[in-house]
Amino acid sequence: MTEKTARLIRAIYGGVLTAAAIIAGICLMGACLGIYRSGGEQLFTPEKVAAAFSAVAAPVYVFLALATGSFLLEAVLPPRPRAKNAANPSMLHARLAAGADMTYCGPQLKAAILRHQKQRRAVTATGFGILGICTAVFLCYALNSSHFHATDVNGSMLRAMAWMLPCLAVPFLYAIFAAYFCKKSLVAECALLKTVPKAKEPAPAKLPSGGWVKWVVLGAAAAVLLYGFFAGGTADVLTKAINICTECVGLG
Repeated sequence: MTEKTARLIRAIYGGVLTAAAIIAGICLMGACLGIYRSGGEQLFTPEKVAAAFSAVAAPVYVFLALATGSFLLEAVLPPRPRAKNAANPSMLHARLAAGADMTYCGPQLKAAILRHQKQRRAVTATGFGILGICTAVFLCYALNSSHFHATDVNGSMLRAMAWMLPCLAVPFLYAIFAAYFCKKSLVAECALLKTVPKAKEPAPAKLPSGGWVKWVVLGAAAAVLLYGFFAGGTADVLTKAINICTECVGLG
């Protein structure tokens, strides 16, 4: 089996598994909602749960069978190819951008690189905007006390969930799209940056050695130390150290 065929089988099976998961989830949520709307003093009794689940058992079992089959499929299909020493696109982009010399870059190549950067910034800014709008919408609903009734707690919570789920789903789905788009954009920009001439690293600046000045300073320091030693300065230093220990620190 070729790598292309294995990749196609994985893609088709993944799509079928995703569709089965969505259908099973919708069926289970519909069963729970049906139990809730049935009324009665005790809503989720074993009898009601068993009756509701029997109506949606087929799609749930199909999803479980497909999920189990995915493990068997991976055991049968050839292993996924792994790129050796695959670099993180963000780290690779940072390294290439730091070493690229845009001064000698052609106008078309530079425009293409800038276009990728602008697109990523636009996608990221749009994501923050969508998140802010969805957050504001849900807060406007949640902060309105008229939407919550003490006598209808379950209904209030269901209505709040109906508002919250879309406000969570939209930013989450957009975040998936943004991550995929930005990764593809980074990979494409890295391919462009590899064609840009590398900047020459500047030679490290040499600090002035000082020449004869440092020898003069060292000689003067040695002369001052010798003068202090022969002039009895060590006794003064010892006396001050004793005074500090006995008077200031309090060792005496």
